[in-house]
Amino acid sequence: FFQIDINKHLGLPIANFVMGEDVEKLNTALTGYSSGNREVKRLDIRLTNALNEPNWVEMTLTPITSFNGTHLTSIAAVVDIQERVIAEQILLDAKHQAESLAESKSRFMANISHEIRTPLNAVIGCADILHDTGLTTDQKRYTQMIKTSSDALLSILDDVLTYSRFEAQAISIDNQPF
Repeated sequence: FFQIDINKHLGLPIANFVMGEDVEKLNTALTGYSSGNREVKRLDIRLTNALNEPNWVEMTLTPITSFNGTHLTSIAAVVDIQERVIAEQILLDAKHQAESLAESKSRFMANISHEIRTPLNAVIGCADILHDTGLTTDQKRYTQMIKTSSDALLSILDDVLTYSRFEAQAISIDNQPF
């Protein structure tokens, strides 16, 4: 991924190839080595190629001291993780899109539930009033069917509304013994 002439760049500090925003991560790890920290460090950073394009890599820095302990150097192992980073970003974008769609669906369900509830309550109220007027037996049976069916629809709407509240996390369950 570097696409560079290796011979021209041998012996140069690795920081020459690190993207500006990530140099601080590398410097922090190397400064830690200078102050006595001898832990292996793993960093996700961006290195640049000959065209100055960034490429994500996983860099593992392993500190090594000389036999007498006076000289400190480190070995850097670099693994290309560009595809993994791109895949993670695609998954993150898909997650945000799915969350947005779920929120839109919940809002739609709540809206539609409320919009249907208003005329349905009018139908139930009118059926109640009509039922108490001077109707024949058949007419009373029909108004009772209207009321029973409307009550069933209202119950379904309540369930839809409750479900949309759960999805929107606008309602929580409080477990109580009974």
